Amino acid sequence: MQDDIQTYKKAVVVIEAGKSKGTGFAISSDGTILTNHHVIEGEEEVTVAFPDQGLYKADVEHTYPSVDLAVLDVDDQHLPYLKLAKNPDYKPDTPIYFIGNPLRFNGIANKGSIINSITLSDWERPVVMLDAPVYNGNSGSPVINQDGKVIGVVFATLDHDKFDKVGLFIPVTYYLEHRD
Repeated sequence: MQDDIQTYKKAVVVIEAGKSKGTGFAISSDGTILTNHHVIEGEEEVTVAFPDQGLYKADVEHTYPSVDLAVLDVDDQHLPYLKLAKNPDYKPDTPIYFIGNPLRFNGIANKGSIINSITLSDWERPVVMLDAPVYNGNSGSPVINQDGKVIGVVFATLDHDKFDKVGLFIPVTYYLEHRD
C-alpha cells in the first residue's frame, strides 16, 4: 500500500484561503478540486499547491454549505487526481486511509477504520465517524478505501461519549448527488 499512498499524495493539495489553511484533492486531470466549504468560505479565489506541480490560483466554482463541500477549479491539464467511489460502503470496521495537511505538516497519511454513522445536531444528514486522529488542516482530506477510491471528505473532530475523540467525514455520495 505504501506505493499506492505515495501515488495518492500527488493529488492532495494544500489550500490557502485568506487566513485559513486546509486540504483538498483533485478529482479530475483538468483541475477540479474538492474541499470543505468552511476552508474557502468567503473567498472567490484561493491558492492551491500540488506536491509536484507547485502553486496555482484556483477559482471557487461551486459551494454546498449544507454539506460543507466546495469545488475549486485550476486551469491546467494532466494533473494527478483521485477517483471517487460510485457506491461506497460505510460499514463499521471498514479500513480507510486519509491524506491531509494537519497543523504545519503537508501530505501526512493516516490509517484508521470506520466506526459508524452519526447525525449531528446541526446537520440534516448523517456523517461518518472514524477512529483516526484529525487535526486542524485536515479539513478537506480525502478518505480513501482499500480499492483506492475516495469515499468521503474529512471535515471535523468530535468528542464522542462512547468513542472519545473521533474524526468525522462527509460521504462522497453527497457531492455526487449535488453534482448530478
